[in-house]
Amino acid sequence: MQDNLEPIRHQEYPDGMTKSPVRLYGISGWFNHRINEEQRTSISFGGYFKLGEEDRAILLGEMIDFYGSSILKGSMPNENTLHLFKQYDDDVGKEGAEYLFKKQSSGIWIGNWERTENRTRGGEAKALVTLIEKDGFDVTTQSPRQW
Repeated sequence: MQDNLEPIRHQEYPDGMTKSPVRLYGISGWFNHRINEEQRTSISFGGYFKLGEEDRAILLGEMIDFYGSSILKGSMPNENTLHLFKQYDDDVGKEGAEYLFKKQSSGIWIGNWERTENRTRGGEAKALVTLIEKDGFDVTTQSPRQW
């Protein structure tokens, strides 16, 4: 190994932008989905989100499941409540889905989801939400489609 390696340059911030406390979380789980009146299925998902420590708002997040990739927004008002809004990439301008999770003593997050325009559609959801990095501001999370 060479001793003369250059140090890694961290992200430079545009003028006026300051580094702020941001936590990086991973999320994985499943949600129930009704196929028709008689059939339901469970669909797995996985992704991440960045949470601003000051306002507890989700600054940026992405998730992927059977139906495709999606952008996440929302908030974590306290350590036991997570509110997510999911918008599929190919559904921009269309209805999305809202999730409300509550953390259980087991560490598993249990909740429900529903479509934003048709509140009669929805189901159960269960997830594991893991803090990956307490200082996640410099962790690049944008996918190439957002560049």
